[in-house]
Amino acid sequence: MNRYLKNYSNQIVQQLLNKGFLSRHCVAIDGSILEGNPEDKQAGWGWDHINKCYIYGYKIHVIVDTKTELPLALYFTKANVHDSQAFKPLYQQVISYDSRFHIVYLLGDKGYDSSKIRQILLHDEVKPIIKAGKTRIKPQYPLWFLEKYQERISVERFFSRLKKYLDLKQLNIHGITQVKLFSYLISIGMLLIAYLNDQIGCCSPRSIKSFIRRWM
Repeated sequence: MNRYLKNYSNQIVQQLLNKGFLSRHCVAIDGSILEGNPEDKQAGWGWDHINKCYIYGYKIHVIVDTKTELPLALYFTKANVHDSQAFKPLYQQVISYDSRFHIVYLLGDKGYDSSKIRQILLHDEVKPIIKAGKTRIKPQYPLWFLEKYQERISVERFFSRLKKYLDLKQLNIHGITQVKLFSYLISIGMLLIAYLNDQIGCCSPRSIKSFIRRWM
Protein backbone atom coordinates (compact mmCIF):
# COMPACT_ATOMS: atom_id res chain seq x y z
CA MET A 1 0.00 0.00 0.00
CA ASN A 2 2.81 2.44 0.88
CA ARG A 3 4.57 1.75 -2.40
CA TYR A 4 1.31 2.31 -4.25
CA LEU A 5 0.72 5.64 -2.47
CA LYS A 6 4.31 6.72 -3.05
CA ASN A 7 4.01 5.96 -6.75
CA TYR A 8 0.63 7.71 -6.90
CA SER A 9 2.08 10.79 -5.15
CA ASN A 10 5.01 10.84 -7.60
CA GLN A 11 2.61 10.55 -10.54
CA ILE A 12 0.65 13.56 -9.28
CA VAL A 13 3.88 15.56 -8.90
CA GLN A 14 4.86 14.57 -12.44
CA GLN A 15 1.51 15.69 -13.85
CA LEU A 16 1.68 19.01 -11.97
CA LEU A 17 5.20 19.54 -13.31
CA ASN A 18 3.92 18.87 -16.81
CA LYS A 19 1.21 21.48 -16.33
CA GLY A 20 3.74 24.01 -15.07
CA PHE A 21 2.02 24.28 -11.70
CA LEU A 22 5.04 22.84 -9.88
CA SER A 23 8.63 23.77 -10.65
CA ARG A 24 12.11 22.32 -10.03
CA HIS A 25 13.86 25.63 -10.71
CA CYS A 26 14.51 26.30 -7.01
CA VAL A 27 13.98 23.63 -4.36
CA ALA A 28 14.56 23.46 -0.60
CA ILE A 29 15.42 20.43 1.50
CA ASP A 30 14.96 19.77 5.21
CA GLY A 31 13.82 17.28 7.83
CA SER A 32 11.45 17.60 10.76
CA ILE A 33 10.73 15.36 13.73
CA LEU A 34 7.23 13.98 14.21
CA GLU A 35 6.64 13.21 17.87
CA GLY A 36 5.62 9.60 18.27
CA ASN A 37 3.98 7.39 20.85
CA PRO A 38 6.34 6.35 23.70
CA GLU A 39 5.13 2.77 23.27
CA ASP A 40 6.13 2.65 19.60
CA LYS A 41 9.24 0.46 19.58
CA GLN A 42 10.09 1.28 15.96
CA ALA A 43 10.68 4.98 16.67
CA GLY A 44 13.85 6.60 18.06
CA TRP A 45 15.14 9.58 20.01
CA GLY A 46 16.26 12.59 18.00
CA TRP A 47 17.50 16.09 18.82
CA ASP A 48 15.08 18.88 17.94
CA HIS A 49 17.33 21.87 17.25
CA ILE A 50 14.36 24.26 17.21
CA ASN A 51 12.94 23.38 20.62
CA LYS A 52 16.38 22.39 21.97
CA CYS A 53 15.30 19.03 23.35
CA TYR A 54 15.20 15.32 22.53
CA ILE A 55 11.98 13.99 21.00
CA TYR A 56 10.95 10.39 20.53
CA GLY A 57 9.45 9.63 17.17
CA TYR A 58 10.18 9.71 13.46
CA LYS A 59 11.57 12.22 11.00
CA ILE A 60 9.98 13.26 7.74
CA HIS A 61 12.43 14.53 5.13
CA VAL A 62 11.24 16.54 2.16
CA ILE A 63 12.26 18.53 -0.90
CA VAL A 64 9.76 21.27 -1.74
CA ASP A 65 9.22 23.59 -4.66
CA THR A 66 9.97 27.01 -3.12
CA LYS A 67 7.43 28.72 -5.38
CA THR A 68 4.39 26.74 -4.21
CA GLU A 69 5.86 25.35 -0.95
CA LEU A 70 4.60 21.91 -1.99
CA PRO A 71 6.42 18.56 -1.68
CA LEU A 72 8.27 17.07 -4.64
CA ALA A 73 9.69 14.11 -2.68
CA LEU A 74 9.30 12.56 0.78
CA TYR A 75 11.49 10.22 2.81
CA PHE A 76 11.03 8.76 6.31
CA THR A 77 13.43 7.66 9.05
CA LYS A 78 13.68 7.35 12.80
CA ALA A 79 14.13 10.66 14.58
CA ASN A 80 17.83 10.03 15.27
CA VAL A 81 18.85 9.88 11.58
CA HIS A 82 20.84 12.91 10.41
CA ASP A 83 19.17 15.03 7.73
CA SER A 84 22.07 14.62 5.31
CA GLN A 85 21.47 10.86 5.09
CA ALA A 86 18.14 11.52 3.40
CA PHE A 87 19.65 13.75 0.72
CA LYS A 88 20.41 11.02 -1.83
CA PRO A 89 16.97 9.32 -2.00
CA LEU A 90 15.19 12.68 -2.02
CA TYR A 91 17.43 14.19 -4.69
CA GLN A 92 17.26 11.08 -6.88
CA GLN A 93 13.48 11.21 -6.77
CA VAL A 94 13.36 14.87 -7.79
CA ILE A 95 15.78 14.48 -10.70
CA SER A 96 13.93 11.37 -11.89
CA TYR A 97 10.91 13.42 -12.94
CA ASP A 98 10.53 14.00 -16.65
CA SER A 99 10.88 17.76 -17.00
CA ARG A 100 12.68 19.98 -19.47
CA PHE A 101 13.39 22.42 -16.65
CA HIS A 102 16.68 21.84 -14.88
CA ILE A 103 17.16 22.27 -11.12
CA VAL A 104 19.08 25.53 -10.76
CA TYR A 105 19.20 26.03 -6.98
CA LEU A 106 19.02 23.68 -4.02
CA LEU A 107 18.63 25.36 -0.61
CA GLY A 108 19.62 23.67 2.62
CA ASP A 109 20.73 24.49 6.15
CA LYS A 110 24.03 23.52 7.78
CA GLY A 111 22.90 19.92 8.11
CA TYR A 112 23.58 19.46 4.39
CA ASP A 113 27.04 20.99 4.42
CA SER A 114 29.15 18.12 3.13
CA SER A 115 31.65 17.89 0.30
CA LYS A 116 29.85 14.83 -1.09
CA ILE A 117 26.52 16.65 -1.39
CA ARG A 118 28.16 19.71 -2.93
CA GLN A 119 30.06 17.57 -5.43
CA ILE A 120 26.85 15.83 -6.55
CA LEU A 121 25.08 19.15 -7.03
CA LEU A 122 27.96 20.84 -8.83
CA HIS A 123 28.36 17.82 -11.10
CA ASP A 124 24.70 18.26 -12.08
CA GLU A 125 25.21 22.02 -12.52
CA VAL A 126 22.96 22.78 -9.52
CA LYS A 127 23.99 25.72 -7.35
CA PRO A 128 24.14 24.63 -3.67
CA ILE A 129 22.71 27.42 -1.51
CA ILE A 130 23.87 25.70 1.67
CA LYS A 131 25.32 27.48 4.66
CA ALA A 132 28.61 26.23 6.06
CA GLY A 133 28.75 24.18 9.24
CA LYS A 134 31.11 24.84 12.11
CA THR A 135 34.22 26.64 10.93
CA ARG A 136 37.04 28.47 12.67
CA ILE A 137 36.41 31.56 10.59
CA LYS A 138 32.90 32.97 10.30
CA PRO A 139 31.79 32.60 6.66
CA GLN A 140 31.08 35.74 4.66
CA TYR A 141 28.24 35.19 2.20
CA PRO A 142 27.55 37.42 -0.84
CA LEU A 143 24.29 39.35 -0.91
CA TRP A 144 22.80 37.25 -3.72
CA PHE A 145 23.42 34.09 -1.68
CA LEU A 146 21.69 35.49 1.42
CA GLU A 147 18.74 36.72 -0.60
CA LYS A 148 18.29 33.32 -2.24
CA TYR A 149 18.77 31.51 1.06
CA GLN A 150 15.75 33.33 2.49
CA GLU A 151 13.56 31.23 0.22
CA ARG A 152 14.44 28.24 2.39
CA ILE A 153 11.61 29.36 4.66
CA SER A 154 9.32 27.63 2.15
CA VAL A 155 10.18 24.21 3.56
CA GLU A 156 9.65 25.44 7.12
CA ARG A 157 6.21 26.73 6.15
CA PHE A 158 5.44 23.34 4.62
CA PHE A 159 6.23 21.61 7.91
CA SER A 160 4.20 24.19 9.83
CA ARG A 161 1.07 23.49 7.78
CA LEU A 162 1.72 19.76 7.95
CA LYS A 163 1.70 19.81 11.75
CA LYS A 164 -0.75 22.61 12.51
CA TYR A 165 -3.58 22.00 10.05
CA LEU A 166 -3.11 18.38 9.06
CA ASP A 167 -2.70 16.66 12.43
CA LEU A 168 0.93 15.53 12.26
CA LYS A 169 2.17 17.48 15.28
CA GLN A 170 1.94 14.40 17.47
CA LEU A 171 1.45 10.94 16.06
CA ASN A 172 -1.27 8.68 17.43
CA ILE A 173 -0.21 5.80 15.21
CA HIS A 174 2.43 3.10 15.62
CA GLY A 175 5.16 1.96 13.25
CA ILE A 176 6.95 3.62 10.37
CA THR A 177 4.67 1.86 7.87
CA GLN A 178 1.66 3.69 9.28
CA VAL A 179 3.61 6.96 9.43
CA LYS A 180 4.43 6.66 5.73
CA LEU A 181 0.84 5.76 4.87
CA PHE A 182 -0.62 8.71 6.75
CA SER A 183 2.01 11.15 5.47
CA TYR A 184 1.60 10.17 1.82
CA LEU A 185 -2.17 10.54 2.10
CA ILE A 186 -1.69 14.03 3.53
CA SER A 187 0.90 14.92 0.88
CA ILE A 188 -1.43 13.82 -1.92
CA GLY A 189 -4.23 15.84 -0.35
CA MET A 190 -2.04 18.95 -0.15
CA LEU A 191 -1.06 18.67 -3.80
CA LEU A 192 -4.63 18.19 -5.00
CA ILE A 193 -6.03 20.96 -2.79
CA ALA A 194 -3.32 23.36 -3.97
CA TYR A 195 -4.03 22.64 -7.61
CA LEU A 196 -7.78 23.00 -7.03
CA ASN A 197 -7.21 26.34 -5.27
CA ASP A 198 -5.19 27.51 -8.26
CA GLN A 199 -7.79 26.39 -10.81
CA ILE A 200 -10.82 27.94 -9.12
CA GLY A 201 -8.90 31.01 -7.99
CA CYS A 202 -10.48 31.10 -4.55
CA CYS A 203 -7.23 31.53 -2.60
CA SER A 204 -3.50 30.97 -2.71
CA PRO A 205 -2.46 27.51 -3.96
CA ARG A 206 -0.48 27.03 -0.75
CA SER A 207 -3.33 28.00 1.60
CA ILE A 208 -4.58 24.85 3.31
CA LYS A 209 -6.14 27.02 6.02
CA SER A 210 -8.27 28.98 3.56
CA PHE A 211 -9.43 25.79 1.83
CA ILE A 212 -10.46 24.18 5.13
CA ARG A 213 -12.44 27.25 6.18
CA ARG A 214 -14.18 27.55 2.81
CA TRP A 215 -15.02 23.97 2.00
CA MET A 216 -14.87 21.87 5.16
